Amino acid sequence: MSEWMVTATLALTILTTAILVEWIARARHPGTLFFLRLGRERVASDDARATRLRIGNAVITALGIAAVALPLGEHAALAAVLVCPLLQTGWLIAEIVGAAKSAVPEKVPGRYAVLLEDPPGVRDYVSVPLQLAHVLLVLVAAAVFAWIVGRLPAEIPAHYDLHGNVDRYASPHELWSLGAIALFDLVLLWFIVWAIARERWALPEHEQARYTALQLDRRRIMVRMLEWIMLLVNVAMVLVWLVIPLEVLLGVEGLVGGAVIATVILATVGPIVPMIVFVPRLLKVRDALVAIAGTEVLGTRDAGWRWGGLIYYAPEDPALFVPRKVGIGQTLNMARPSAWIFLVAVVVLPIAISLGAIALAQ
Repeated sequence: MSEWMVTATLALTILTTAILVEWIARARHPGTLFFLRLGRERVASDDARATRLRIGNAVITALGIAAVALPLGEHAALAAVLVCPLLQTGWLIAEIVGAAKSAVPEKVPGRYAVLLEDPPGVRDYVSVPLQLAHVLLVLVAAAVFAWIVGRLPAEIPAHYDLHGNVDRYASPHELWSLGAIALFDLVLLWFIVWAIARERWALPEHEQARYTALQLDRRRIMVRMLEWIMLLVNVAMVLVWLVIPLEVLLGVEGLVGGAVIATVILATVGPIVPMIVFVPRLLKVRDALVAIAGTEVLGTRDAGWRWGGLIYYAPEDPALFVPRKVGIGQTLNMARPSAWIFLVAVVVLPIAISLGAIALAQ
């Protein structure tokens, strides 16, 4: 992979986070800041908060791209790629917390008036064509790799430096870890869809039929957005999984370099596109729900919302999944032990899968 390709790939990684932060900071939905409902009209201090974030985001991005583009060495480039997105994301979270604290608290009913008798299941939310495409992607990729791996030498390139030079060789079976992660992503998607379907239903006193229809739309939009995001991420994963052994099998140099660039674009820029498409639709549905019930989190415990509504911790609430008070989507009731099990599984399982595949390959 040529020098400019490496530089462009690393710069794109930093720029992608910058674009996402800029999009969130520029959002001008009425009565919101960073897609957070303020419970009041926006004031000058809100605009100043958004401007501060945008300026900081631009400065961090410029410094990061400079560290990548200038001849400062590989360590400086890698540090920029790792640190800049963390700084951008951390600054965004800090501003969101500040905005949440400045929002006008809304009165949340302690208990819902009417429970939906027969809540829809997972099949009412998913897109069958997208699910089939995702399953076929993982299965076909696994079948192709299984055919290729038996025709490869005992060791193949397993890692490349910033200049595209091989700096580690390993058994081709180690690449099964990429397939395991792709499978984990697919299972995780199904679990998240199940979690959305299991989110507690609560109905207001009036317009229950319309409120139910809007909640169905809300959940379906969230699922569709996640389906596209996870599919694009797994396309990127499969691309790397297959191209590395194909370069060895076919003896064609340069395949990995092109695959890395395509993977970075799909894994970073790709998920932003579904967000840009579906988030405005979610905001429209959210406004309609609030107009009927007066709150997004009907049925949650008012005292359970911590950190300006970022965290939900309500031991007396049996629900595990509830609507998110800050932002869009749903959140976990952190007072439930199963919530912590879920978080640990999401973080630990991919690492365990990768380490297990490497151990088996040796």
